[in-house]
Amino acid sequence: MAANGISDPDRVYMGQRLVIPGVGATPTTLPTMVVVVQRGDSLSAIAVEYGVSLPALIEANNITDPDTVHVGQELLVPGATRPVTPVGPVVVTVRSGDSLSAIAAEYGVSVSALMIQNGISDPDRLAIGQELTIPGSMPPTSTLPPLIVTVVSGDSLSKIAAEYGVTVSAMMDENGISNPDLLSIGQQLRIPGQFAPPVYSIDYGPVVVEGRGWGHGRGMGQYGALGYAVDEGWGRDQILDHYYGGTTPMVVPDVEIGIRLLSNDNKATTVHLSDGVLLVAGLQGPWTVVDATAVRLVLDGDVDRYHVYSGSSCGGGFTDTGLLVNSPVARIAPAWPTGSTPYSTGGVASTADGVAYDLVDQATAGLDQTLQLCEGATSATWYRGEIRAARYGARQRTVNWVAVEQYLRSVVPSEMPSVWSEMGDGAGQEALEAQAVAARSYALAEVRYEYAKTCDTIRCQVYSGRRSRRGSSGWDHETAETDAAVTATTGMVRLMDGIVSRTEFSASTGGHTVTADFVGVVDAGDDVSINPVHRWTDEVDATRVADTFGLGPLYEIEVVERDGFGDDGGRAVEVELRARDGNRFVVSGNRFRREFGLRSNWFGVAYGPPDAGSAFPDPQVDEYRVTTGYSVEDLASIQAAADHLQMTTPEFQRAAVWVVAFLVNLSGGATNPVDAPAVTGSEKVTTAYFAAASDQQAMEQVAAGFGLNGAEAQAVSVTLLVFLVGLAGAAGR
Repeated sequence: MAANGISDPDRVYMGQRLVIPGVGATPTTLPTMVVVVQRGDSLSAIAVEYGVSLPALIEANNITDPDTVHVGQELLVPGATRPVTPVGPVVVTVRSGDSLSAIAAEYGVSVSALMIQNGISDPDRLAIGQELTIPGSMPPTSTLPPLIVTVVSGDSLSKIAAEYGVTVSAMMDENGISNPDLLSIGQQLRIPGQFAPPVYSIDYGPVVVEGRGWGHGRGMGQYGALGYAVDEGWGRDQILDHYYGGTTPMVVPDVEIGIRLLSNDNKATTVHLSDGVLLVAGLQGPWTVVDATAVRLVLDGDVDRYHVYSGSSCGGGFTDTGLLVNSPVARIAPAWPTGSTPYSTGGVASTADGVAYDLVDQATAGLDQTLQLCEGATSATWYRGEIRAARYGARQRTVNWVAVEQYLRSVVPSEMPSVWSEMGDGAGQEALEAQAVAARSYALAEVRYEYAKTCDTIRCQVYSGRRSRRGSSGWDHETAETDAAVTATTGMVRLMDGIVSRTEFSASTGGHTVTADFVGVVDAGDDVSINPVHRWTDEVDATRVADTFGLGPLYEIEVVERDGFGDDGGRAVEVELRARDGNRFVVSGNRFRREFGLRSNWFGVAYGPPDAGSAFPDPQVDEYRVTTGYSVEDLASIQAAADHLQMTTPEFQRAAVWVVAFLVNLSGGATNPVDAPAVTGSEKVTTAYFAAASDQQAMEQVAAGFGLNGAEAQAVSVTLLVFLVGLAGAAGR
């Protein structure tokens, strides 16, 4: 271009005459050549390569310090001859930010080969300016992605070239650019000879939760009771003694209790009776007959007063009767005129004018003589006993007032399947009877509200009433099997220090109960064959977990404290969540359970670098861990060797893998499969392997070479290094 006055190398035309410099009949002086300093270059090496003297090269470039040339610098080479093809291995100079693994990746060699070639024993100890010989005379190659930058407003090719230490001409060649002044915003440019950082997956998948049991784990486990009954032949009392240690049996008389019907909170109390007389009263006042088959009680603000409305069914059309019940509680009861009821009576009720009515005995009454609590125009639930309205501030509550023995006829089948009575050739009935005693004691020990003793959901005990209907469909909540269990245990409770004990229970303990009111015990019965929640697994989206606790992308979740009852340390007390930005959040095991709908707080969480003991992740992740189990004796030897090298046992495992990888490379990669060592010992040691540090490459090379999985490769490597350390120790080193 200089010889022909050309400014644009892409603009020549047919017929144009060009002067070829240095070519002619007479010898000419060779032109000055421009070379770009590459990685590993030195001024003396360039002078030798191009056949010029070092002083001439220094003079041509006005260099004052021959040791300070940098990658990308353009040098004038005066009178250069044809470049000589480099021979021998490539030499690179370590720069700030370099690592052995990055250099190895750039030149397409293994870290171990690079360590062998340069006599390096510690891959993490490089010095800036250190020269490394690349084995095999290989040109720089890489499987890393190219470094690509996107042009933004204000960019120019020269600016980008300077930022990345390359020449403009190299940028043009790499990107096929003919005019360096024509860049567009958003254009992507490859940086020649440079690569993007390695990208490894940091997606560890969903948060996997492996747990045991269902419920709080206090007191009796219902599946456990069944297991002890059908598998061990235990009777009702033996089951109760096991779960409720320190209690004694007792029989108590039947009493009436109030059950808050939570689904009817803050609603009018509407009741229908198909056959009989509806009576309404306050807590102390006389009964009043409502001349209708349906009645509705509505609280009058925040005072003890209820308006009474009458109707013909749950479907509506209610009329204000003008009757007021001035009481904190208003009662509704089914009755018959005295002497006319075909059923046994439950007492006598008198009206203000002295008329007597027989209250229906709810133990024997038919459905038509049982009150229905209306839940809609075509839906209702039958409840034995009375239905009451109660005031809680300015809010209305609805309560079923019923004898405990009648209440249990619904609770027991709601809490434990009646079909269990058929299991174990009828032995399952013992579990139902144990449930009846536990439910009775629990109900009598409850004191939840001023207006009711307990409630009707899992917050207390599940109580569903006698029967429900929705439209034309109906279903019973009482069964013959559980009625038999209630009858067989009539009045039976458990006492602690002379007081009826609050005998809690849950579906499944997972194999061990919690120490609370009763000492925790092993629950071997929980492993009964039909228990689907003795052990369970759930998955939760990792982003959802992070967002719930205000964290960025997650790195790891670990249960850091347990209660000590049962296998694996027992139930989770504290769970620590660690984000990739370094933030941490500690949450209670119970809150973690509630947030994600887990069955119990006896769980472990698997989220973080995956375990690669049996298989290596595909695609590659930034970090994985390998756990090997050793015998107590083997671990003692490993710890002694690690102490000798001033390492922890996890560090020793990683070092052992590197040593074996080094030896494999030293032998040219020749290996043979070996017998797999035992890796299931009780003493577990876990080591992390990082992709960016080529740890994973070393591990997988050893595993592949000997035909082993990760845990086995780690064990073989450790065995060898323990042996070598022993030899060194014997030699006094």
